[in-house]
Amino acid sequence: MNKPLKVFITYARTDKEAKDKLIRSLAVMTRSGLIDIWHDTEMLGGDRWQQEIFSTHLPNSDLLLYLVSIDSLASENCYEEFEVALEKKIRVIPIIFSDCDWKSDQQLSDFQVFPDDGTPINEWDPEDKGWRKAVEGIRKTVDVMLAQSDPASGVSEEELEAETVFQHGNFLLKWKKIDLAIAAYSDVIELNSGNAFVYNNRGIAYMIKGEVDKAIADHSKAIDLKPDLAGMYNNRGVAYLRKNESELAIEDFGTAIKLNPKYVSAYINRGAAYANKGEFNKSMADYNKAIQIDHGDALAYYNRGSVYKRRNQFDKAIKDYNKAIQLKPNYADAYCNRGSVYIDKGEFDIAIADYNRAIEHKHDFTEAYYNRGNAYNAKSEHDRAIEDYNKAIQLKPEPTKLAIIYINRGNAYADKGELDPAIADFTKAIHHNPNFAEAYYNRGNAYITIGEQDRAIEDYNRAIRYNPYYIRAYSNRGNAYVDKGELDPAIEDYSKAIQLKPDFADYYNRGNAYANKGEYDLAIEDYNKAIELKPELPELAIIYNRRGNAYADKGELDPAIEDYSKAIQLKSDFAEAYYSRGAAYYHKSDFGHALKDLTEAVQFKADYLMAYHGRGMVYLAMGDFENAIKNYTKVLELNSNYAEAYGNRGVAHMAKGDFENAIKDYNKTIQLKPELAHVYCNRGEAWLHLQEWEKAKSDLITAKDMGVNIIASFNNDYASVADFEQKTGIQLPEDIAALLTPPQP
Repeated sequence: MNKPLKVFITYARTDKEAKDKLIRSLAVMTRSGLIDIWHDTEMLGGDRWQQEIFSTHLPNSDLLLYLVSIDSLASENCYEEFEVALEKKIRVIPIIFSDCDWKSDQQLSDFQVFPDDGTPINEWDPEDKGWRKAVEGIRKTVDVMLAQSDPASGVSEEELEAETVFQHGNFLLKWKKIDLAIAAYSDVIELNSGNAFVYNNRGIAYMIKGEVDKAIADHSKAIDLKPDLAGMYNNRGVAYLRKNESELAIEDFGTAIKLNPKYVSAYINRGAAYANKGEFNKSMADYNKAIQIDHGDALAYYNRGSVYKRRNQFDKAIKDYNKAIQLKPNYADAYCNRGSVYIDKGEFDIAIADYNRAIEHKHDFTEAYYNRGNAYNAKSEHDRAIEDYNKAIQLKPEPTKLAIIYINRGNAYADKGELDPAIADFTKAIHHNPNFAEAYYNRGNAYITIGEQDRAIEDYNRAIRYNPYYIRAYSNRGNAYVDKGELDPAIEDYSKAIQLKPDFADYYNRGNAYANKGEYDLAIEDYNKAIELKPELPELAIIYNRRGNAYADKGELDPAIEDYSKAIQLKSDFAEAYYSRGAAYYHKSDFGHALKDLTEAVQFKADYLMAYHGRGMVYLAMGDFENAIKNYTKVLELNSNYAEAYGNRGVAHMAKGDFENAIKDYNKTIQLKPELAHVYCNRGEAWLHLQEWEKAKSDLITAKDMGVNIIASFNNDYASVADFEQKTGIQLPEDIAALLTPPQP
């Protein structure tokens, strides 16, 4: 039988009670003759403590147990004892007693600590559980050391060294020192290539690094060595799932379950693989089975909640996320996903509260910052959204996720009206994911907004190239063509969108394009189809209004008025529909109804220029020239460059006999739109009343040369030259009279 290992305990004086608890916890090993503990309270009176420690007991120890706390890290004596142990190549085991900065100590953090998850003993509930975990680790180390020192054990030095390195690799893996862990496992394999657990753990390390193929190779080797261990199949299944090879993953999880029918993790993972394939019923069955086996598994509730979320069963999803959080109060992912469900429900403030909690528990949680940004964006709090997207970008997620974040930050800038940074963000998204159709589509939208239709069309082309079924890209490219006046390619794009998925908006837009081409019957057919698809308000009212316009343009005023009335019934404050119905009544010479509707239009929309202009035309037709002038004047207050309003006000002034003001208005009309031939004719007639013969003759000849039938226009006001002369008392010169007299047959 081997001699017991000599154990030396290093501790701070303030941790004496913890040191005594450690000794009591090791009592079974001490009585079994496995260890012999020495600590400084065993010094006798008169002993020289420096000599006892540094010359006698510590150099002759086999194992140093370092009781780690704030005070022991600050203690010079503890540090000196630790340094001597390292110098003498004494095995060191740090025991983490209380929360402190031990991970920052480069020498100390390289050792396997106990408890092996690094949770301080005084934070365990109950604390005795932490002591037990620490003792279990110490016992394993002692067993290995005793076997190594016993030639009769049959264990080779290589095997013992391999076991030591393996445990060190496990320690490095726990603390996410992945490359060092892989190196340690590789060293073990060189010493002992038959250990399945080493391949398994190296596979796990490769998975963390994202080197999935290497992980699969290692897990496959582990299975070859230990084909009856369920965990090996489960781990390889996880790797296959990461590669989206769901069938292979399901096969491995199934084997794991056959080997261990109560293997909760395998049920959960197979459920995830089924969900990945869209087989939600099978997925749900696996999660239910996992929960049946273990009611306390938070991940099972979390994953089942995610399936409910994908099925839009939001209340059931929230219930499962609640349970997951109850079981694991610091479950950041559950808070994050529950927040996403609340976003889907439109409850943005509750969602933001969940993202806040997720971030509290996981400060570098990219998804939580990104989703909280989405929630703020939905609330139109764009600056706060941009702050969150900035934080998510700083955390440097993988390129495809980074591209999505740039798109959403770009959308936030676009919603703020800041289109240059929006376009810059969409461009960055394309840089990180050059095949990202959504990024091209959004940048195209931004270009349309700033009037760069050609660049928008280029981006929509790319979006469609990478996603030939991108309906919105066809629709918006059609809009860009309409803006350019290219109606045929616009109609082609709307038709493609309709072919992919009939939608009222595309029928409506194609109807508008047909109407703009003067193909009113085709426009009406499309508006009919749009109405059949039963869009929500106010879209339905808008479609009725547009169909009414198509009927009006065809000269079918009664069905036009019927459509305008439907639009008003659906949307009682629809100023445009009142205007359109008023215009239809005007063309039917129903001036009373026309005036009433146009007045309603300006009440609902005080700056409605066209409604004031239309009301001026009604008053003019009714012979109420003062009110006509007032309305045209209002039009010009809203738009001082509206040529037609000057021209019509000039007609009203003429009708009142105010020829000088009429001429001023005609002058302004011609200045703004010299191509309006009839205005020259009107001004010429005004000059006649002022007996400005040369100016009158010049304007009349100009109007005639531009194609105006000046005789017919003159006869609208006077039956003949003689009638003019009789009513006005003005004798026209012979040459002007000849211009205004029909030729004799």
